[in-house]
Amino acid sequence: MYVYSQEVLKDTEIIGSKMLITYLDEDSEKVGEITETLRSRGIYFRAVPKSDELCAKNDYVSEAEREIDACKITVVVLSKTFFEERNLKMRNVTWYEIGRVIGLGKKTVLYFLDIPREKVDEYIHRTPVRQIQGCRTTEELFTLVDKCNIMENLFYSDTEINRYASPRIFYVKLTTVFNVFRKNIETMRAHLSRFEPEEKSDKEVLAEFLQELACGCTVFRFNRKDNLDKSHTPYMAESDMIPKDYPVNFKYTKPQLLEYSTAKDIFATVKSDLILPIHTILGVDFKPFIAIKKRSKFKREHITELLKMNFNTDDLSVRDVFTLTDEKLQRAYFLLELATASGEGLNVGNKVNYLFPM
Repeated sequence: MYVYSQEVLKDTEIIGSKMLITYLDEDSEKVGEITETLRSRGIYFRAVPKSDELCAKNDYVSEAEREIDACKITVVVLSKTFFEERNLKMRNVTWYEIGRVIGLGKKTVLYFLDIPREKVDEYIHRTPVRQIQGCRTTEELFTLVDKCNIMENLFYSDTEINRYASPRIFYVKLTTVFNVFRKNIETMRAHLSRFEPEEKSDKEVLAEFLQELACGCTVFRFNRKDNLDKSHTPYMAESDMIPKDYPVNFKYTKPQLLEYSTAKDIFATVKSDLILPIHTILGVDFKPFIAIKKRSKFKREHITELLKMNFNTDDLSVRDVFTLTDEKLQRAYFLLELATASGEGLNVGNKVNYLFPM
């Protein structure tokens, strides 16, 4: 298993995308409390204030449409000021923007800035947004958008560290390639035949296996304190992070069939993308894994055998392979063809991969 390509991702290419927040420019000070909370949690967002002067510009509508297209969810901040008669034009612009969001099949959430809960109906019952979900605190907002896969760069348990450190993080996509051997297919078919009366073809066995196979990586830290010298003193706290799986919103990615092979021993070649956060100064310590579902019809031995054949070794300790079962997956962690650094990890072997800042 090896890295085929590596590329830096733009914000809009990262799984989960961004949140768009629109509000009256007059409400900027109050909205600042919301955006500050979003920053502390590392939420990807774009905040766009509205004013009569801004909305009157010829390119405002096209620019607003581009922002909507680039984001996963739009949060519209509504206030008492927003509903004043003098802001009628901006209200109409806002209703148009919400219509576009809904037309694209994206989610819209209303945020009631200073409108009491018992007064909400008085403000919106005759508007086009009366059926849209609303909230009035950031915690309620997070609950409403929790299932929308908004990228949340919550790298540190200390939100103050997260606030200033997360802007230093960028994302890289590593495209990895590995082979599925004919021997792997034979072993899996023999296992499946004990439960299924009809014998499956090689391609059917591979399709079922890929359907249950997951690929991802666990990120442990941005470098290690004992590897850093005095020049890194200002960033020491940023090497302590919350270990988690990436891509963060989906935990793993599904591998894809690249091509069938005509070789005697190789049946097919498969690719899978790993999406990694990298600290611009410290780099990143991580370890990739392949996994099957906890209650899969396939066995954990099938994925370890796959690793043995791809690494051409019966001694998996060479690749520091470690198996682990959690509440959803049976995982096999391993080392890729990268420069490595020793590290304790979280009971997943003695070594991790290290990727340098780019």
